[in-house]
Amino acid sequence: MEHRKKTLKQIVHDEVFKDIIQGMYKPGDIISEVLLTEKFGVSKAPVREALIELCNENVLRSIPRYGYEIIPITSTDVKNLREFRQLIECGCLRKHWNCFTPARLDELESIASFKPKSPNYDDMTSLWENNNHFHLTLMSYYGNKYMYDELARTLNVLTRAFAQMYWDKWSGLIPDSTVNENIEHRELIRLIRENDIEGAVLCLDRDIIEIA
Repeated sequence: MEHRKKTLKQIVHDEVFKDIIQGMYKPGDIISEVLLTEKFGVSKAPVREALIELCNENVLRSIPRYGYEIIPITSTDVKNLREFRQLIECGCLRKHWNCFTPARLDELESIASFKPKSPNYDDMTSLWENNNHFHLTLMSYYGNKYMYDELARTLNVLTRAFAQMYWDKWSGLIPDSTVNENIEHRELIRLIRENDIEGAVLCLDRDIIEIA
């Protein structure tokens, strides 16, 4: 498959989002177009387009003649997103129980086998990305693009919440609960292989509660 080269807008968008989740910008901080045009060495047009897209994604809030504010994520937001995930992920697992083939379970096993090289900041980022990859792969088997896109959007917001609420407190170290998070993924796969639908749904629900 041919991979299309990223546009300047996409590059700026992705880099700003990466800086936000890695703590370079904090909730409430203001980002300016001038700052980003200087940082990336590009014109105002792709920077403005990237910032508008981030506003549409509720990552930023535009403040006229001032800049763009990083929108904080509240504990209520996280609670609501977790409940949404429980409803769609557990519901889809139950409804599409017969969709799992040996090849698909092997694919999930491969994702769940990921382990960080060391307990540092970069590997914590990789752990979270791996968690998202596992849940999105699971959702992809159900064949509902709308559900998949909504879950991707939800995980995107939770990625920001994860950074905002926890990374500063952890000071760059991965807590045991996050390192062990893949245990739930492996347990879920085992229960699916054993055709234990109730056990699998409970396991997935527990995984969502613990990580979200």
